Amino acid sequence: MQTPLTVMDFLRRAETVYGDRIGIVDEPLQPAESWGDLTYRRVAELARAQAAGLDRLGIGPGERVAIVSHNSARLMTSLYGVSGHGRILVPVNFRLRAEEVAYIVEHSGASALLVDPELDEALAGVPVKHRFVLGAESDAQLYDFDREPV
Repeated sequence: MQTPLTVMDFLRRAETVYGDRIGIVDEPLQPAESWGDLTYRRVAELARAQAAGLDRLGIGPGERVAIVSHNSARLMTSLYGVSGHGRILVPVNFRLRAEEVAYIVEHSGASALLVDPELDEALAGVPVKHRFVLGAESDAQLYDFDREPV
């Protein structure tokens, strides 16, 4: 029997078998507020909450969400919150110039852009329907813990 391996298979198993183990250590010194040490259970909760938040914003299955970020817990959980729930995550190299990022965002058809705080000013001119600067303020807008994702 062949069983397809999906993005969420790893996280579902990790949540079930290793739920209380640390899965991600978010660096304490970074531009956005650190989430600290996250268990696999918490990573799964954040991924579901992000997917539900994207549902609420009208960003549906098949749509693209671009992210320009250093290695961080928010980037890692977005792999599951975006890609694991039917959308397409477009990771963009944070070392690129604003014009190059704008080209990638436009060419990919991204309807949302997630940006590290230290890149906020440099990428302010990148046109996109939904734009979020990663951190506590955008967490409140992007993560919906009160409902399950579609």
